[in-house]
Amino acid sequence: MTPTKPVSSSSQLNFLVTPRSGRDEVVGLVIGEDGSLEVRVRVTAPPDKGRANKAVCDLVAKQLRIGKTRVRVASGQTSRHKRLDIQVDAEALRGWLEGLRVLEDR
Repeated sequence: MTPTKPVSSSSQLNFLVTPRSGRDEVVGLVIGEDGSLEVRVRVTAPPDKGRANKAVCDLVAKQLRIGKTRVRVASGQTSRHKRLDIQVDAEALRGWLEGLRVLEDR
């Protein structure tokens, strides 16, 4: 089970974001409040004027080795729980997700 939802030529992925962290990093997979899987990330940017959203998109693009414009926030602009729209090959995304560790708790 992966936290993706296929949408035409892209995929949507759930994220749990911690802004103002000590470093930018993808922490792993966690079970969300509604029981769905989310990718947990930390970014140093503050949640001010979209800076944390941009940092999350940039981090995901770098991890997937795709252009920054191929990742955008689809929903959750002002929430820690976000859904990103990612334009990437499904196999590449699946491989990246399989490489993430599953976290025991939130």
